[in-house]
Parts: sequence; C-alpha cells; structure tokens
Amino acid sequence: MRELGIPAKSHMAGVDPETAEMLKEYFAEKSAGSQAAGTAEPQQVVKEAPPKKTLVLQRCMAVEELAASLDAPVESLVALLRSEGKEVPATRVLDVDTTVRLASKMGYNVQIEERPQDALIKIARESDQQRRDVGPRAPVVTIMGHVDHGKTTILDEIRKSKITEAEPGAITQHIGAYYVKTPRGDVVFLDTPGHQAFTAMRARGAHVTDIVVLVVAVDDGVMPQTQEAIRHAQDAGVPIIVALNKIDKAKQNVEKVKRSLAQFGLIPEEEGGETIFVPTSATQRIGLETLLEMIVLVAEMMELRAAHKGPAKGVVIESRVDRGKGPVATVLVQEGLLRRGDLFVAGITSGKVRAMMDDRGRTVKEAGPSMPVEVMGFDALAEAGDAFYVIPKGRKAKEYLESLEQLQREEDRTKPRLLPREPLLAVDQQEEAKLKLILKVDVYGSLGAISNAILGVAKGDIEIEIIHSGVGSVTKADVSLAAIAGAQIIGFGIRLEPQIAAFAKQQGVKIKVFDVIYTLLDYVESLLRLMEKPTLVEETLGTAEVRAVFSIPSAGKVAGCFVQNGRVVRDANARVFRNGQEIYEGRIASLKRFKKDVKEVQTNFDCGIGLQNFQDIEVGDIIECYHVVERAPE
Repeated sequence: MRELGIPAKSHMAGVDPETAEMLKEYFAEKSAGSQAAGTAEPQQVVKEAPPKKTLVLQRCMAVEELAASLDAPVESLVALLRSEGKEVPATRVLDVDTTVRLASKMGYNVQIEERPQDALIKIARESDQQRRDVGPRAPVVTIMGHVDHGKTTILDEIRKSKITEAEPGAITQHIGAYYVKTPRGDVVFLDTPGHQAFTAMRARGAHVTDIVVLVVAVDDGVMPQTQEAIRHAQDAGVPIIVALNKIDKAKQNVEKVKRSLAQFGLIPEEEGGETIFVPTSATQRIGLETLLEMIVLVAEMMELRAAHKGPAKGVVIESRVDRGKGPVATVLVQEGLLRRGDLFVAGITSGKVRAMMDDRGRTVKEAGPSMPVEVMGFDALAEAGDAFYVIPKGRKAKEYLESLEQLQREEDRTKPRLLPREPLLAVDQQEEAKLKLILKVDVYGSLGAISNAILGVAKGDIEIEIIHSGVGSVTKADVSLAAIAGAQIIGFGIRLEPQIAAFAKQQGVKIKVFDVIYTLLDYVESLLRLMEKPTLVEETLGTAEVRAVFSIPSAGKVAGCFVQNGRVVRDANARVFRNGQEIYEGRIASLKRFKKDVKEVQTNFDCGIGLQNFQDIEVGDIIECYHVVERAPE
C-alpha cells in the first residue's frame, strides 16, 4: 500500500480484504502516471493533474457553438448529453446549468457572462438616482368608450381644433397624446380608438394614465366596447369619470345608462357611490368646463408629482415608420427631462433623439414630465407600451447598448419570447400572486352566483380577480383582453367557436368550458394550487461510514466508505458528522467504485468518496448524502 502513497495500515482497521483490494485499485491509476518505469524511487514525485482552463461563455449557446468554444467535436457533446438521457440536436440552445456541466466534463472552469438585464438594471438605477427637483406634474387622462360615442369630439372641442377631420371615417385609428393648457391647469389627454379591433391599444392607454374619462352616449347606452373600456380602466386601478354625452339628443335615457353602469360598480356620488358623472354634449359644448374642472379636482386630490430634472424615462404610446423620417414614436415622458441629442433605449431597441415635435407638429428642444412628444432617431421600430429610458453617454452607454444587443440576440433565439419588453421595469419586483379570470356564462341569472362561487375558492395569499364577466360566447375581444391582462377564460354552459379557439391558441390564451359548477370550481382550485409557491424540502438520500482514509497527493484526502443505507450520489449535497456533531456541509465532488467513476452507489456496497474543499476526514465519520427538492403544496 505504501507504493501507492497510502498511509499506515492502522488507517485500514475494519476494512475487509476485498474492500482493501478495491481501494488499492481505485488509487493505483492516480499514481501510475507519476512513476517512471524501472526507477528505484517510485514514491518520490506524483505528477499533478494540469489545471483546468477558464472560459467565459454566453448564457445562451447552441451545442455546436459550445463545442467550438471548447475546441471539442460536436459529437462528443451530443454523446455526453445522450448519456444523461437527453436527445439534443446540435442546434439546440442549452440552459446555463447544462453549459457549465458539459464544459466542466471537458476540463474547463466556466464563467457565465453577466445577464444583460443586470447591466440594464444597474444603469437604470443610476439614472433614477440622478433625477431631482420633484414637483407637481400634469395629470394624464385617457378618453375611452364605444365607437361613435363622441370621445374625439369632446377632446376636439377642448383643444379648439379639428382632430376628427384628419381621421379616416371620422374614427380615431391610433392612440394620440395631446397636451392641453386650460385656465384650471394643464392636462395631457390620450385619445384611444373605440373600435373593437383596437382592444389591445386601449389597454395600453389605460395602463399609462392617471384618470380615465369614460364617454357613454345616452342615446345608445352601455355597449360592448364601453364594457371593455371599464374593464381596462378598473384593471389599471385608476379613477373613472363618466361623461354622459349627447344629452342634447331627443332620444335619450340617462337613468337607464346609470343603472347599466351601476352593474360595473360605477355609481354616481349623489346616489351614494364614488364615481363622478358629468352630463355633456360635445357638439353643443355643454358640460365641458365642468368636465375639465372635475378632472383637475381629482388630479389635485391625487397629488401627482415627478422629478423635473435628470435623465428622462417614459413609455412609448404609439410607433410607426415614416417614409421620410424612418422609425418614429410618440413618447410620454413620465420622469426627468428629455432633450435633443439624448441616447435612449425603448424595449429592446435604442437610438438617439434627433428631433422632437409636440402634438401640433411644432419642434421642441426638451420635454418634461407628462409631456407627449414624437421622437425621431429610433434604430428600429419600438412597440406601444415599451419602457423608454435615457442612458448616460460615454463608456456606460456602450456597455448599455452591448447588453441590449445581447437581449435582442437571446430574444431572437428563444421562442416563445422569454425576456420582458420592459427589463428596466422588472427590477426585482414581484407582483402579488393573483389569478386573473374572464368569466362567460350562458344566462345572466347564473352570472352572479358563479362569480361569487369562484371568488369563494380563494385561499392563502393568492387573490382571484374576475377582470371581466358577461353573458354569451367567448369573443375575440375577450381573448385579446385575456392576452393583455395575463388571464384565463372560464366558460359555463356556452359553446366555444372553432375560430375563437384557434385565435386563443395563437394568442397563448387558455380557455376552459364547463357544464357542471363543481367541475369548474375544482379546476379553479387546481389553478390556485399551481400558483402557490412550492416548499423547499430536504430529502436524505443515504448515509455512508468512513472506514479508511487515503492521502493522494493529486487529490487530497479520500474516504473509503461503506454505504449503510439508501444511496450515495455524485454531486449531491453532503454533511459529515463526527460523534453526532456536524463538522462539514458541502458537496460530494467525486465518487468511485473500483476503478470506475459512478453516479451513485447503493446500500451495502463500498466506494471512494471525495468531498469538495474538505480534508479533515477521519475513520468513523458518517457522511450523509441529501438533496433539496421543491414540493408542491397539497
């Protein structure tokens, strides 16, 4: 045993001849390469294994790209993956853990590039710290409602211009943002389309606004797009002011409209509710001054404030490609000051402000909080709803843009898209757990009962929110709303049309239809269980007794062990106990049986165990092998 560099026989106490022979063979190959043939001093020098090379790799790499970085045949990596039970083609993009594991097996220490989001978040926080001079800002007001109920006409009269004359068919076809100066204070208006096809655009408008003005024509009543507008506003959690428009019409029923709106929780203040109702006539300019007064009053109560200096941040309201200007976007500045020449990012595109124009087409040099401007200088087309950030110039700008390019590369390679369009807004923020549902039923009489039953299923920290409910089949508007709000659609007693099912699949929206209430409630309960955070549970895999300790110059101390129960697994977590006291916690770095590396060793078998960064091992120590698993709530 000495010829293998193994210490005195006293360390072999309690080891049977078969085990001793196994351990002798186990370490023979480690010493074999260090002894020159025919030398008289075989135990002098043991050649150390060459140190592993260090590589810095990208987070997203295909098998073939990793093979090129490791200077290894693609087939060898594919074979390694196959040995793990994974049939992976050479073009498959690997996750970070698999990349590190494969590189380690090929003799490399791997460092993974910093996540691109981390660099973006770091600079965003630095920009936030540079903003100052916090003061009042103008409210952002969204005009919403059904098509042809007078939304744009009301705004048109307020602005003293003729927006509708420039719109095809006198219907707004895009989201417009307009800065209006009034004697009662400045107000920014967003005019959203009323047609059903623009549900998603209306939703974006609701989520960037402070106040919603819901326009309802009293000669037409509450229509489908009116209901959608209410849902979007309520989902955004903003106050609603109802403009009962067209009161000059002969055919009208104000009280009926109020009763219809009450079903959605919009009850007038004079009737004990919390919603402000203002009778208006856009064409006759009736009630518009009162409407403005109510908007300013609600805004004052909200005490809206923002930083007026420092790097700007905001949101893209709309974007388009202009034949002469290239990609342009309407940006609503929310904080800081946007200047000509600023570098910026929006979602996953970037650019430099070459010029800015206000809503009347006038060139402006800078824009502060709550000011909408059309920005030229985008490298590519941004998306409505994208976060807009000004970034510092110089070295950090280069770092920022390189990270953005990596985000784009990762997004292009991972479908469906896994990275957020708003990486800067996702800074360590976790929304409260909430199950959002859209409920459609066959008859109005069962709507309330089913809604209450669903809400009664909620338990723990997870809230159930029915963002919309109605009678009748699922529509494309329902699917669009679900896609925007991250909701599922539940149907009861209705038939799902094939074209709607196909549209929902395309939008990534799940629809489930039931005929039995108990089955429906069981399904909702299952959704809640899936949303509950799993519990991390430690499971013991097995224990092994140390019966011999060997010192190997190239490997340090290795324990000759007997597995008492369960199994010992390579790379699993491990603890070492001596006289009942824990003296080490780490990882099983190596595991062998006879000459072979093995993944695990079962009960009543001998093995050699190497522990990561631990040399103080003694005969009689107990090694406990365990792992941590996620256990779903029961």
